[in-house]
Amino acid sequence: MKDHAADEILGSYEHFDEDKRLADPYGVLQRRHTEEILRRYLPPAPADVLDVGGATGPYAFWLADLGYAVHLVDLVPRHVDLARQRNDRVHPLRSCVVADARALPFPDGSADAVILHGPLYHLAARADRDRVWAEARRLLRPRGLVFGFAISRHAGLVYGLSQNLVFDDAYYSVIEHEVSTGVRDNNPPRIRSMLKAYFHLPDELEAELRVHGFAVEQTLGVAGPGWNTPDAAAAVADPAKLDRLLAIARLVERQPLLSQGLVTIGCRPA
Repeated sequence: MKDHAADEILGSYEHFDEDKRLADPYGVLQRRHTEEILRRYLPPAPADVLDVGGATGPYAFWLADLGYAVHLVDLVPRHVDLARQRNDRVHPLRSCVVADARALPFPDGSADAVILHGPLYHLAARADRDRVWAEARRLLRPRGLVFGFAISRHAGLVYGLSQNLVFDDAYYSVIEHEVSTGVRDNNPPRIRSMLKAYFHLPDELEAELRVHGFAVEQTLGVAGPGWNTPDAAAAVADPAKLDRLLAIARLVERQPLLSQGLVTIGCRPA
């Protein structure tokens, strides 16, 4: 049986540069704030960490430099090839694997932390996301942590307002559908980003976590609203202004809907 979900994810990255995205204003804020959150909640190194949906390894290599034993997993072969090339030079990762987050090639109880960086928003069907959560639970040791990163239900709407895109009927039809249902699957041909995705509400993300037997430790907003500041590129290039935007992200992180991204941190029971 053809796996349409996997094909859609692979197709979405054919013409998309994930490393370039992390260098744009939102990407800079996202990465810096995500690193803060991971430092705050991860168990001490040298814990075993699976970075699932880890792309070319921006977080995996950073965690390895901190002393963690990191396995990078991504569905996109090009991402994993780039990570392997980098790994061949510096050798910090335990492995770089092409695999599907719904069926991971690691033994039960092999991780102290599982980071889900893309599967929860790239998989629009609840049944697929349930398989991802179940895999995370299978892989974690008792008291292990899962970090489930998601996109806020209103992220596209807020972005559309900031760019005047909401006055475009085609764009607004996408936003109206995704705010009402959480699902983005009706993009017109000229809108190529996130062709199929699921955008969560915080309570909904926590509910998915609990169904699989995790205890919710915390749900936080990621990056805050600062990416929408006028001339954001200049702001994140200025160290003092970047520090202020990160302070704002920390200030409002317990109000997740003020951020474009969310993370729910769950603990596998002992």
